[in-house]
Amino acid sequence: MPIATELSSPFTGTFDGNGYQITGLKINRADKNYQSLFGVTSETAVIRNVHLEVVEIKGYDYVGGLVGYSNGMIENSTVTGTLIQGEYRVGGLAGIVRKDVI
Repeated sequence: MPIATELSSPFTGTFDGNGYQITGLKINRADKNYQSLFGVTSETAVIRNVHLEVVEIKGYDYVGGLVGYSNGMIENSTVTGTLIQGEYRVGGLAGIVRKDVI
């Protein structure tokens, strides 16, 4: 289950992965929106130093490896070796980015 999957209650904090890797994340919710490690992030959210490998994520709309719908900041993060599927707004790192990716 992704973290924060509603626009009305997005992830608002800071998540620092400290450069560690998360391997083998699987989400199979092909009929649901906002599918990724973090479903929805707010304008104040910061996600940094997160590295995902060998992820398999299936959703409907706003589907990404790290964030489905990003309003916040993403820094120094990667997604590799992936299978990410959806019908609309699908991306390797994020389904849609409304702010900055550094």
